[in-house]
Amino acid sequence: MDSILTTEMTVNLILLISSIGLLISTLEDLHNFHVFEAQGLLSWTIIRYSKKSMHTHPFWLALSFMFKESIFKAFLWARWLACLVLILDVMLDLGPVAIKPISVTIVFMVTLLLNFRTVYGQDGAHQMNLIIYLALFCYFILPQGSFGSVFCVLFIAVQSIVSYVISGIFKLKGESWRKGQAIYGIMSTRIYGNRKPGYFLEKRPWLGLLGCWFVISFESLFFLTAFGNGLIMLLFLGLGVLFHLLNAYLMGLNGFFYAFTATYPAILFLNQFLQSL
Repeated sequence: MDSILTTEMTVNLILLISSIGLLISTLEDLHNFHVFEAQGLLSWTIIRYSKKSMHTHPFWLALSFMFKESIFKAFLWARWLACLVLILDVMLDLGPVAIKPISVTIVFMVTLLLNFRTVYGQDGAHQMNLIIYLALFCYFILPQGSFGSVFCVLFIAVQSIVSYVISGIFKLKGESWRKGQAIYGIMSTRIYGNRKPGYFLEKRPWLGLLGCWFVISFESLFFLTAFGNGLIMLLFLGLGVLFHLLNAYLMGLNGFFYAFTATYPAILFLNQFLQSL
């Protein structure tokens, strides 16, 4: 297959998609900032007591200073602004070379900070964003065009593929997934549930069985995106977009759509890289 993406084009596409997702999720955090306040569900006053070392260790004392409400909100605004700058720079080419490295550093550092601030409730989308921006942070500090910079892009692709495959294997081990009950069970929950699809599946158990095995097969075989020909790769990536769109609509997992589809340009790049070998 002929090469479609250069390393720079791949990085720009990853930045564009992931930055849009983080722009939205950061705005959601700012809109719902009351959960981080003293009386909120994710109050630092409460969370910091989950580790005894937080009381005396210099590292945790420094974090406690940064997690003061006004300072933490400023960090969130900084990530939002950095994401906006990245989107504009990719689309409009703002000019200064340092814009992307500085903005990526801000996004990475604040996303990493959230690992310590929000001890509970971090999902796969957050972890994937952390992986993406760790790799891009390394990409921008390494010499452009070096194998190290190329490896950073390949790393994103491999991490994405592994996450799909592991998820598929674990679903295969689950009896509820093999028997076709898992999707209906998820639709019946309060957090991720959706009454209409749940009722529809309850009346059609064969459709739940088909859906469960589709998800298992899709995730377990996702490694074919790296080694398959162009048609197989594009088929799986297209199914991935559809899969995450459905999850966003049915389960409210909007962050997963942007975090994981942001890795697809890297997967395309990995496929080209392997084909060239």
